[in-house]
Amino acid sequence: MSPESVANTFVADLLMPKYLFAPIAGAYPKLNFKTVAEIARVFRTSLTATAIRLVDWGHAPALLVSHSSSGRKWFTRGPDVSSRWFPRDNLDADSFAFGILHGGWPDDTVPRRIGAEAWFDSWEAQKYEVHEQTVRTGSDEVLTLVLITDPRMLEEDER
Repeated sequence: MSPESVANTFVADLLMPKYLFAPIAGAYPKLNFKTVAEIARVFRTSLTATAIRLVDWGHAPALLVSHSSSGRKWFTRGPDVSSRWFPRDNLDADSFAFGILHGGWPDDTVPRRIGAEAWFDSWEAQKYEVHEQTVRTGSDEVLTLVLITDPRMLEEDER
């Protein structure tokens, strides 16, 4: 784990301690940016920090991916998501995130269904769909929740 990751984890534990975070987050049945914003208000934390905490905690099988016009900046994957699902470096032109970052589209208000191949390079991604919801976090940055809704994608190895 990098020093930055250790520091981020320490700060998250300090601002959103698991013993307080778990019952509050558990009261929200769906993972989306409305849920993230409401929990961020409770803890007085940023949208990004709260979204990372929710994904890392395993609220729902998901990835959180940050992109700028130069490509993927970082991502985190929930504990239930197989490591075989690694997000593309660059946004697919068919993704809603691409339209928000490059096309001036408004933030997504709800997660929308899209083919998994828009998010993952894996040959098997074409068989699945995911839900994506994207919000702008800066003039040249978007944050996307990629929700894994097909239980077959959560299996460790497909054979």
